[in-house]
Amino acid sequence: GFKTINALAKDIEKEFQNMKFECIDSSWEGDSGSKTSFKASMQEIGAIAEAFVEGDETTSPSVQAVIEPNNTAGERVVILSTHEQILDGQVYMGCQNPANASYRPDIIQQTMKIGTELATRGVVGHFSVDFLAIKSTLTGESRVYAIEINLRQGGTTHPHANMATLCGGYTSSEDGLFRTRDGSVRCYKAIDNYKDIRLKTVALSDFLNALSTSTLPFIQAVQWDDTTKTGVVFHMLNLLPAGKVGFTCIGKNLDHSNNLYNETTKMLKVIAEEGILKAR
Repeated sequence: GFKTINALAKDIEKEFQNMKFECIDSSWEGDSGSKTSFKASMQEIGAIAEAFVEGDETTSPSVQAVIEPNNTAGERVVILSTHEQILDGQVYMGCQNPANASYRPDIIQQTMKIGTELATRGVVGHFSVDFLAIKSTLTGESRVYAIEINLRQGGTTHPHANMATLCGGYTSSEDGLFRTRDGSVRCYKAIDNYKDIRLKTVALSDFLNALSTSTLPFIQAVQWDDTTKTGVVFHMLNLLPAGKVGFTCIGKNLDHSNNLYNETTKMLKVIAEEGILKAR
């Protein structure tokens, strides 16, 4: 099962005396000679402790929100989007919207509380909260921990902005789903770090021309459809000469956005292997 915060704190406290110090003049208890007491310093000025939380299955959801100015009518904290972050170790690669339904209401509620507190401290504008979700293989239940607050726009900002601009609509603070003006749900999967060094030989103008005019089925499968409000939006195209590109796949549900993602990677592989002329 899960340990309570108090139990975790007690475990951490037991390990304090085993800490190793970079400063040779300090130790946990100190001594009557030259070593100062780190324990005494903590009692005097306080400290922040971080626990390394482990579990059977872990994911990295996040919530993006904005704090409106004080004179704005209605809710000051507005939920923009929820995500499952795609990480390579600790490196952000992309995201999928929305976050897992089993804990989505929980992370929204926690983000609302954090945003409300930030607002009382004078914060205005975009912020996001990163979470660690741990699923127990015994119970199947997930527990989420808020681990970081970012007072800025970030990697999840532009995928949501793409969808909001192209589809029109809003994210419900109740279920965390984005809906267009006619009430239809839209989801996305976005990547910032698709890399294939062979793409560096592709001219940007040729790439954009192929995307917009090609009649080949594997190109048309990912083209933006303004009627259905689905398709793929490319970004970070200025990095194409370095063999890197980003894209956001907007679909009617998670399966649809994942399928668009797979079709896009197939298309990019064909262009990398056979050249841009094959995509015209």
